[in-house]
Parts: sequence; C-alpha cells; structure tokens
Amino acid sequence: MNTERSAVLVAPSDIAELAGVSRAAVSNWRKREGLNFPKPVDGSATRPLFDKEAVIAWLAQQGKTIDRSTDRGLWEAAHHLRGAVAVEEMASVIAALACLRYLSADADADAWESLRALPEATPPDVARAAERLPADTRDLVETDTVLPPTTRLAPVITAISQPALSDLAPGLDFVIERSTAAGLHRAAVSGAVDSPAARLLAALATRHLTAGGTIHDPACGIAWVMTTALVASPDTTGFGYEINERAARLARQRALLAGQVSRLEVISADTLHDDPQPDRRADVVIAEPPFGLRTQLPAIDPRWPAAFPPAATDLAWVFHAVSHLSSEGRGYVLLPPGVLSSAPARSLRAELIANGNVHAIVALPPKTVPYTSIPLTLWVVGAPGTGDGNVRFIDASGSEDSAADVPRWLSDSTIGAPHAVVPVERVLATDSRLDPAAWVEWETTATTDELSEQVRRSQTDIALRIDALSELKDALRAPALPTDVRVMTVRELLELGYLQLVPARAPRRAGDEAPDNLVQVGDISKGRVDTIPGNRAGDVTAPGDVLMGTIGGVRAQVDHDGGHVLGTDVHAFRVAPGAPLDAEYLALTVAGSWNDRFAKGAGVLRVNYRDVEIPLVPLEDQREIVEFGLLQRRVREIAGEIELRADEALPALLAAVRQTGASS
Repeated sequence: MNTERSAVLVAPSDIAELAGVSRAAVSNWRKREGLNFPKPVDGSATRPLFDKEAVIAWLAQQGKTIDRSTDRGLWEAAHHLRGAVAVEEMASVIAALACLRYLSADADADAWESLRALPEATPPDVARAAERLPADTRDLVETDTVLPPTTRLAPVITAISQPALSDLAPGLDFVIERSTAAGLHRAAVSGAVDSPAARLLAALATRHLTAGGTIHDPACGIAWVMTTALVASPDTTGFGYEINERAARLARQRALLAGQVSRLEVISADTLHDDPQPDRRADVVIAEPPFGLRTQLPAIDPRWPAAFPPAATDLAWVFHAVSHLSSEGRGYVLLPPGVLSSAPARSLRAELIANGNVHAIVALPPKTVPYTSIPLTLWVVGAPGTGDGNVRFIDASGSEDSAADVPRWLSDSTIGAPHAVVPVERVLATDSRLDPAAWVEWETTATTDELSEQVRRSQTDIALRIDALSELKDALRAPALPTDVRVMTVRELLELGYLQLVPARAPRRAGDEAPDNLVQVGDISKGRVDTIPGNRAGDVTAPGDVLMGTIGGVRAQVDHDGGHVLGTDVHAFRVAPGAPLDAEYLALTVAGSWNDRFAKGAGVLRVNYRDVEIPLVPLEDQREIVEFGLLQRRVREIAGEIELRADEALPALLAAVRQTGASS
C-alpha cells in the first residue's frame, strides 16, 4: 500500500454518491482535459482510489453539490486494505479494529489511543494493543484474515477513529454490504444486510416479541435480523447458531457495536447435526437457512422422525423451529417451494400438518433474497397443537413491499392478496400439498361485463387492423433487382473512406456500474437503441451512426439520437459525407444471412466486423430497398397486433364464462 496518502480514500462509486451523480459522470470528469480532476493516490488502474478531501475541494471549486450524508467512514477505512486482503475479507479486519476501538473506550483503557499514536502501526502492534483489553473480550478483536506483518495499518486506524462510536455499527454493516456485493454467494453464507427477506423476518419477529421474550435463529449468519429485532424490542434476548466461524464472529462483533452483546448469544454450531441447546425455548424462531442441502440427518434426534429423506433436508429447519418454540411461540422459516409438494417430503409435511404445527404458508415475490431469483415461501409454524384446525394460504407474490404487507395480512382479517383458509383434513387428503397455488381460488380483477367488453373490443381492433393491411395492398410489390452491384467488405469501405470507425468504446473498470448510455449487443438485436438515453460528454456516437453487434451473428441499427458508448462486441460506423452509401441500407444489409458464415470461436461465436460483406448498389436502389424493408416491417407490426388481439379474445371469453358459473 502507498505510504504517502491521507487517512480517507474514496472510490469512483463513492464520489458518485458524494456528488449525487452517476458513475459515468465521474468517469467523464476524469477523462475531460482542462477539468483537472484529482489524480488517483492509490489502488490500481482498474480500481483507482482518491484522496477524499482533494475530491471535495474539487467538487466545491466546480460548484457541485456535496452530499455529506453519504460519508461512510468504515468503508473509506477499508479502501486502505485493498491489495493487502481480498475484498470479502475486508469486513473481518474492519470489524476487529472497530471492536478494539469500542472496547477500549468501554473499558476506559488507552489501548486504542496508544495504537493510534503509532505512525507506522502494523498487525503485531494491533495484537499487543488487544492484549491490554479484558481477557473475556479479546475474541471480539480477533480475525481469521492473515495480514502480512509489515502491513501499514496507521491510515486504517486513523480512518476508523473518525466516526462516533454510535456510527460504528451502521458503518460496519455498510462495509459488509459493499464487500458481499462483489460475490452474492457470500451473502448466501453469511446473510445479507437489510435484504427484503431480512426486513420481512425482522418485522415478523418484532410483532411477536414481547418484554422478556426470546428470539432464536438456527442459521443466523451475521445476525442482522436478530440484532434488528432486539433493538426494536427492549428487555428481550436472543440466541443463534452459525456453522461458519467467520460469520459467527461477525455476528458477535455487530452485536457489540450495536450495544446488544449482553442480549445476544451466538454459538458456532452445525445446527442440523448437533443441536447445542436442545432444551432451550424461544418465543420467536426465524430462519433464512441455506437452501438445497442434501444430507443424512442423525437418526436419533428428538427434533425429527428417524427416517428423514436427504432430498427433504430443507424441511429439517421447520422441525428444528418447532422443537424450540415455547407454547405460544411462532416460527417463521423461509424455504424454496420444492418441499411444498415434492414426494420425498410428503410424509414429513403430513406430520407437521396433523400435529397442528403449520399455521400459514405464504408465497413470496421473486428476489426476496439477493443471491437467487427463486420465489421463496414463508412457513408460519407453532408448537404442537397450537393450530386452529386450518391452514391459511396467502399468495403474496405480487406484493411490492412484503416486509410491510405480509405481517399485516397474517394478523388482520383483511388480506390484500389472493388467499384461502383450508381445513387440515382437506389438506391431508390431497397428498399434504402446501403450495398456495393449489389452494388459492382463481381470481380476476375484471368483472364479467368488463371481460365481455374486452372480447368485443378485441374483435373491433382486429377488424380495424385488417383494414390497415388492406390499405397497404397496393404498395406491396417486389422491387426490380439492381444491375449494378459490387460486393464489398467493411474493411474495403473503411479503406476507401466511405466509412469511419467511431471511437466510442465504454471504459471498462472492474467494480464500476455500467453507464446509463451504454449500448449492448442485446439492445441492437431487440431494436431498442433509440430508447437508451444519450450523453454528449466524452467520446460518444453521433446521430446517424450505424451500431453493429458481432456476437452470435451480425445485427445492426441506426443510432438516430447519438450520445451512446459501446459495450463489448459492439462497433459504431459513420458514413462519410458524400459517400455512395445510405446508413439505413448499411444497417439493413450487414444482417444478411451470408455474413453468418464468418462467425467463429470456441463456445461463443463472434464475427470480425472487417469481414462483413455489403452488396453496394446505387444510392437510388439503396433507398428503394430501405423503403421496401420499412413496408415489410409495417406489415409484420400490423399482423402482430392482430395476433395479439386474437390471443386476448378467447381467454377473456373463457374467463367471463367461468366467472358467470362461479357466481350462479
């Protein structure tokens, strides 16, 4: 790490937040001559780091608005570790140092201040400072991340000294969030910060926790849900299990910085194979466990039946929750939908249902957790015999805020989503299926009259579009083939000066978000270039440039508005003034099937744009061919609209018939 730098470093993404602009804008500031944007003081070519105070001074000089509410002291401290540790290990190091500062202040010791006074503090100095803390707290300043003994930690220590003690907890959460964003699989291991799933579980737990109550999480990760619930619920306690030692330590460190360490116990344990506290009960059990485990569970364990199929291991978390619930407790477990109806889990579901454990099943929206798009299901369970003889099913897949909606729907009689209450006997009689889609009554938001009107309107629209097709009938003719045709490659057109290659390549920096004006191959293939907003700053396309995608074949589109930068395998060409070439004709012909033969590569096929062939004809013929292409496109559009209306008509009619029968 560079020794000549200030205590506070910021990355381009941090600068964007500070100035309230996009990352593309920051990139443009850096590239434009004359703006004198501060040079990087550390990092690398792909991940540069800047002196924060120098950046703030530059922004003020330029008259830019500075949003200091985005200051992230601990994340800025973490920047000093780049190159010394992997991104995913930064949180572990920052947590240990933040806890050292917190404990030093709490114990009225000078360990932190003496460490801060060292101009060249290194990991051995940190270890010596930790030895001055009470022995029973030293595990909170440990880390399994090995730093080189000569690593200069003075800038990190200085940066961690700047926030108030009360800001250390949210600061550490921000470091965890940023460091796991680079690899979402890590969030699956340790739990995400403030994800929709975590907010939902925290809201459910807070509603059910009362003074003196206890919350338990058997796969707690960094314990975000439990600490959030404890902060919102005074005079409550929690205990959690976590198989990953790093995540368990982070959970304890987070609890310390949040002032909850005396109320939260986190044990390193393999929950499914060894319950460390089988007799302990809780008023709320929440779980967002790892999904898809297939393991042979211990046969002798009071939590579940002896014969537990490995293919149904996910259900073990529900059995664990039930075994730890108090008589009036509630369990909230997030699981993938497979176990709701799979054959291996049938007998296990039947046992839970028959015992009165299953109170409700809620289908949740996709992306409830950040590391998978699988729409999860919430199991609401209670101790044996606590059910009311029914299972409530709620389809909350359309909820825009499940953390607000689901807790309310579970406690109120008014439910703003498709739902059903089904007797236990009926559920057991149908293979114990718990998929809400199997029980929730089909509903439509339209009335019978509205559906009938939709059918009538669709037929009118079809008739109008048939008339529109008829109006084009006289224009439908095959143009005469041109006699003057020269097949030329893009290479030749460039050499003749008919075409110019446009230097509008988007800069590629690891970790940066894609700029808003970026055009990818898929945008060209789907004809949506003109829907992408332009940005005139920097090297960008101009109106009339032809954008060509060369992966998996050749596709092209005219950029009518300009102001775009190019993604991978996208190239831009500008027709030179006076050249015997029409831009629309060029875009039309490069996609000719004859150019598919140039696709080469192992796995992903790419075309060298220089090899692409253009049948060059006189400009008058080019424009006639373009007009013919536009006419064919209009025919396809009208035909597609007819097909769409026809596809809508029959389902609407059948829905109206079904609704009439249901109301009679």
